[in-house]
Amino acid sequence: MSGFGFEVTADGESIGRLTTGIDGRTPTIDTTGGTYTITEVARPSWADGLIDGGPITFEFEPGDESILVTYTNVVPDASITTAARDASDGDQVVDLAFGDATIIDTVSYTALVPGTEYIVAGELMVRTTTDAASDDAASDGAASGTDAAQSGAAQSGDGSAVTVPEMIGTGIVASTTFVPDGPDGSVDVVFTVPGDSPLLGHVVVVYQRLSVAASGRIVANHADPDAVEQTIHFAEPIPTTVATTAPTTAPPTVAAPVPSPETTTTPTTTTTTPPGTTTTTPTATTTPPTTSPPPAERSLPRTGGDGSRPMAAAGLAMLLLGLGLLLATVRAPALRRSGVRARPDM
Repeated sequence: MSGFGFEVTADGESIGRLTTGIDGRTPTIDTTGGTYTITEVARPSWADGLIDGGPITFEFEPGDESILVTYTNVVPDASITTAARDASDGDQVVDLAFGDATIIDTVSYTALVPGTEYIVAGELMVRTTTDAASDDAASDGAASGTDAAQSGAAQSGDGSAVTVPEMIGTGIVASTTFVPDGPDGSVDVVFTVPGDSPLLGHVVVVYQRLSVAASGRIVANHADPDAVEQTIHFAEPIPTTVATTAPTTAPPTVAAPVPSPETTTTPTTTTTTPPGTTTTTPTATTTPPTTSPPPAERSLPRTGGDGSRPMAAAGLAMLLLGLGLLLATVRAPALRRSGVRARPDM
């Protein structure tokens, strides 16, 4: 860790003070053989609650070229959470139909050592099963820095195996190196997915590891196959459609209906002649269809010489008979009054 100061003594006599840099190491001391002691004498403010591991005493032999001494303190456990998104629109669905895609995974960290160089590295993992993952397995793996969450199985509290979804690495990896200004913060890791990637229609989860850059020691691991914030869905490929032309069928021809003759009956007309005689003549008129048949060849004219419709013979006879009956009815009383007996003409 950076920001820790140490005093180095040789045979009880101080030979200098050294402070760890961003790589967690102090500068090199040129010295001769003897017994040396390293004691922690300064630390950053964030580390006030740490437990000092105590001075380290060691022998440096005259024939040794160099020696690396590690001073240990108890530090708080770091943790990370991540949130992945499509760089183009900020959602969690990526469509490779438009070419290469970019996924941004924001890694939020806690309890890091300010001024120390870290590396956060991740990989896109394909989810191949739909089994629910064990939260205990994921958290245990993250806290211990092991691969429990990635291995597909872990130990539950009672010692039994807990199955988690099988995850397969895609080989699409990315990393970011950074030096935090404070113990808490966030950093982005950018992944590039080729447009011809076979991930179409699949679901991937972003796995991340946080380690100290100088030593490679993993301080936090986030590999939860069920974490919604880490999940990216790749859109299904668009199916190829083939245009087809349906055969055209002409509608059946329907003959126009033939209009039936319309018949109109007029009210009956009653004519009353002098007492004793009543003549009732019903009148009916038939209207032919709108389409008249062609005239028959060599038929007689249907009109008179003056263009009027000729009177039918039967109608004329009925008219004359009616007039005769009327005259007979009128003349008979007159003859009786005059004493003249009528006789038929011979």
